[in-house]
Amino acid sequence: FFFSSRRRHTRLLTVTGVQTCALPIFAFQNFLARADAAARKAGVEGVIQIASFHPDYQFADTEPDDVTNCTNRAPYPTLHLLREASIAEAVKSDAAAEGIYERNQATMRTLGKAGWEKLRLGEQPAGLASSANEPSP
Repeated sequence: FFFSSRRRHTRLLTVTGVQTCALPIFAFQNFLARADAAARKAGVEGVIQIASFHPDYQFADTEPDDVTNCTNRAPYPTLHLLREASIAEAVKSDAAAEGIYERNQATMRTLGKAGWEKLRLGEQPAGLASSANEPSP
């Protein structure tokens, strides 16, 4: 079971489904609030973290077409249930982990809409390394 206190190899559970696929963003946000409440009621707050992604995700301080919104977008409304212990392990093992959010947004700004579209189509945009560990050409 995902919430078990025993250590398992499962690190991530992704929840999508027919019921969530057509949810507009405002309805998905209500669904997310219910999921958060269910986690609290189940006593797993602090054990799991719910990360949400939606095709129309928009950060509060951005315009709808701002390319940085793509860092929290997915083809379908999606909830990722992450073990907080796994997140803590990842942060400990990578001194730069705290800046991932900012680096992701900077990468999106560098890519721009055209580069993001190339990635979406499975193409390699100019100026982007093929791996996070490789320098850009």
